[in-house]
Amino acid sequence: FSPQGLIRFEPPEMTFSFQKEKQFILYAPASAILMVTFEFTAVVKAGFVLDTLGIQQAIDSGDPAKGLNSFALVDTFDGVDEPLITLTASIRFTLSASAVIVKIEVWGQITFIVTID
Repeated sequence: FSPQGLIRFEPPEMTFSFQKEKQFILYAPASAILMVTFEFTAVVKAGFVLDTLGIQQAIDSGDPAKGLNSFALVDTFDGVDEPLITLTASIRFTLSASAVIVKIEVWGQITFIVTID
């Protein structure tokens, strides 16, 4: 017996994002500034399917709770297996110094990416 899909629902991906920036003045007359930026993003891409697997299991076993096995999360879209959730967190340090007509800026960033499939 192979389960047959009855209903498939693929909502658009949802993105949640947060950014906080903090600036510190290190030296005022020539304007030396340290800026720290935190960013966090969560992307959720999931579909839902109702198939006949749980219905068949409920009929075969006599246990109606097995009918819940017909509901499942889907993470394959157009034949491509994609993560259900992608979490990205970054911290960026920017050091800038400026005089009357010259500005110099140096920055570095660390990014962490976690995928849940």
